[in-house]
Order: sequence, then C-alpha cells, then structure tokens
Amino acid sequence: MRALTHSRFPLRTELFPFATFPIQDGLLPGESGPGYVLRMASKNHVGYYELLRHIDLYPYPYLTIDATTKIAPLFGVMSKNIMRVTAENYKIYGQCHTKLNGLIFKKPYLIRQRSPQVCHLCLKENSYAQLAWDLTLYTACIAHKISLIDHCPSCNKPLSWARNDLSLCKCGKPLFSDSVKSIPASESQLLVSKVISHKFAGDIPCSISNTFLFQLFDSLSLDIFMRLVWSFGLHDQSKFSRRTQGKQIPCTNSTIELINHSISRINYALNHNFSSPLEIDINQTSLNDVLNDANYVEFKKIHHLLDKVSELDKLPRILDSNSSKQLSLFE
Repeated sequence: MRALTHSRFPLRTELFPFATFPIQDGLLPGESGPGYVLRMASKNHVGYYELLRHIDLYPYPYLTIDATTKIAPLFGVMSKNIMRVTAENYKIYGQCHTKLNGLIFKKPYLIRQRSPQVCHLCLKENSYAQLAWDLTLYTACIAHKISLIDHCPSCNKPLSWARNDLSLCKCGKPLFSDSVKSIPASESQLLVSKVISHKFAGDIPCSISNTFLFQLFDSLSLDIFMRLVWSFGLHDQSKFSRRTQGKQIPCTNSTIELINHSISRINYALNHNFSSPLEIDINQTSLNDVLNDANYVEFKKIHHLLDKVSELDKLPRILDSNSSKQLSLFE
C-alpha cells in the first residue's frame, strides 16, 4: 500500500470557501504590522507557516512588507495601511534605509525587523504588539516601567515572529505567567523610550526627570537621536561593539547596557564645567555618520555637546566635511 505524503493533503485554508477569513478586525492604535498579522491569525486559528503557505510565500521566520501587504486584506485591512506599520527596506546609492511609520531610518540596526521584543505585561493586558517595540533603542515599557524581553522566559531562546500566538513562544510556553519576573527599567531607559514614543507616535511625555536632556534630544530627528545615543554608547572596550560594527542587532540586554552607558556619558559631558575637555572615547565612524547626516539645527545642538569632549579634536574629517555648518556656528 502506497503511503500518503503530507504534501498530498490540502491546507485547511484551501478548504475554506471564502476569499477572506471569517474573523476580521482593524489595526489597533500603535499596533505593529507583523503583530497584527499574528493577532488575527491566532483569532482565526491559523498557524504562522500555514498562513504563509496559503499566500504562496517562502516561509521566512519573520514577516516582510510583501507578506504583510498580501495577508492584511484577508483579515480586513487595506494594504496601504499595513505598509505604514511594517518595516520597508530599500537602498539609496548602495546604503540601506528603512521606512517605518512614515519615518526614515538610515541604519538597519535601528529596527528589530527579525528579532521582536515585547513587554509581557502589555501582552497580558492588551493582547497586541506595539509598533514602538520594533525600534532597537526602545527597551522600556513606559506604562509598567519594566524592561522589554526578547528571549522566552521558559526555553531562553530568542523570540521570533514565527510563532502561532503573540502570547506564546515557539516552544509553546506563555511569555507571561506568575513565574516570569519583571526587571525594573532604569531612568536612562525610560528617558530614551519616552523620547522615542514622543517622536515616533506623538505621545506627550510625562514625568521626565531630566528635562534639560529631554529638550536636547527633542530638537533632533528620531533617526539622528537614536544614532547619537548609539555613538556615545559604543566604545572600543564594549563587549558587543564588534557585533554592532557588522550591523548585527544586539540583544535587548546588551542594548540596555548601551543606553545606560550612553546617557550617563552624555549627562556627565553636559554637566562638566571644568576648563579642560573630558577624556571620553567615542566611536568615530558612527559619530562621523551622525554629523554628516545632521541638519544645521541638529549639528549646532550636537556640537554644543561635543565641544566638551576632547575626542572632538581627533576628528578633523568630521569638521572638514561639515565646514559650512561649522563656520556658521561662529557667525
């Protein structure tokens, strides 16, 4: 008797007689595109890989903009709406750019497209993934004041979009339970997350402990702000700087370390009142890129900070490449 193979059986979705799925819903305010797909797939009892096979796409363990724009209409959302909340990668003169929520990010490591992070308490209360979680430097939940997680608390493996429920890991264990410990977020994490939330989603920040630092950051675009924090957080002795040089996105815990290190250095530089400049090592390549892409107002704000850092004297190429901006500072 000839054995039947799995490929000879039709998908459950192929047996469904309608063009769309029965349970439909719109995007929630501030919801992530891939998160919306997982939320609706779970409501319709369709697995992740089963859904991708249904639209004849290669089963990547993450959701591309091509996948979400094909899937979203099946659940009742127009493709153009899901495109805005899904990371779109493209190149300009060979340089990778990412568009998300109408904003342009010029470094791929600023967006966590393939490695999601979550607030397990938000998932438990609201059952949807926030778009801000897709930003690498957004490491703290402002509502619960805890750090986000990017590893399963049960199997300790990195989270993936290739799971059948937002609240479950691929191993089948829940991401929230009484045994999952919440790690309090630092003031630096909360500050960075509030700035990102304000710039990314238009949320009005509240209870800012360092208003002077917030005002400095608020004058920068979101892309420049995140890259400036990144530049001050990286240094030659950093245990993960080598990975980020290769554009690999660090885990959430490493990013938290970067943020805490960066904000403490920026704070110290701004409050430094001695005549001699500070001895602070700065990642020159990263900072060079930031200054080259900054506009006139941003350059003035960043230069005020860098004037207090001795490392600036070691970066003549930065000053030369921005000579027009530099000269205008002394007019």
